[in-house]
Amino acid sequence: MTVALTVSATAHRRFPAGTTRPGAADDDRYHARVAAGAGVPLREAARPTVTGSTFEEMAVALLDPVGAQDRPVDLLLLAYATPDLHPLTLTGPTLAARLPGRPRLFGVTDTGVSAPFTMLALARSSVLRHRLRRVLAFAFDQSDLPYDAPPPPDRRVAGDAAVALVVEPAPDGAPDGLQVRQRAGIPAEEVPRTLDTLAAELAADGASTVLVGAGVGERWQPKIPHAALRHTPEGWPCTALFGALAALRPAPDDAPVLLAEYDRSLGDLSVCRIGPVAA
Repeated sequence: MTVALTVSATAHRRFPAGTTRPGAADDDRYHARVAAGAGVPLREAARPTVTGSTFEEMAVALLDPVGAQDRPVDLLLLAYATPDLHPLTLTGPTLAARLPGRPRLFGVTDTGVSAPFTMLALARSSVLRHRLRRVLAFAFDQSDLPYDAPPPPDRRVAGDAAVALVVEPAPDGAPDGLQVRQRAGIPAEEVPRTLDTLAAELAADGASTVLVGAGVGERWQPKIPHAALRHTPEGWPCTALFGALAALRPAPDDAPVLLAEYDRSLGDLSVCRIGPVAA
């Protein structure tokens, strides 16, 4: 029997006034080793005045909005394109200790703006293959980078933000509410055509809203039926799209939401269908 999935809860928050400072001695040594290995200088002069938010602080703020502690969690997933403010903090274990169920841990990084899509693909396959009951997934943006080397335009982060999503089996008889498709090595000129193909595969009957990331931009006009088309801004590579999804709840109707993003640095294209999005 095929198991249908649902994204049963979402939450999103930006953190404009973080109070945590970088620069613990172990972190400084770690950054120095990484910078030396990559041949880039450290941005030492400005960092003592920086304050921000760690992944752990942002995740903890979203636990209650998604009811994370109400029932056991089997798997905890973290996705990000930029490193934590405190890179040596074990965010996964410290979060897992707050959750019922002794969840397994997995992190997704080094995949740019595709990271949250890969995270949800992993959530889906884990529930189906291992019959998990509940997955808690976080995506993070963290804006303070210690290296004096500008990231690619699609990796620049405007601030600190986090998104939380809960994935679990849907009630009996419900439609499948989570599908992910990813394609690697897509040239920019092939993005609209490839998106048309993937959108038709995932949501041939249409979507209530199509959410389009900054990497795709205005180059794609969806051909599937849709009630609304929204473009998310640059500066939030891992949280803009799924933050916009969280803002849609409760859903305007029973149609799914389609999300699309393109990593211009890697040529990776990701599309996700979520819904029907229940209240």
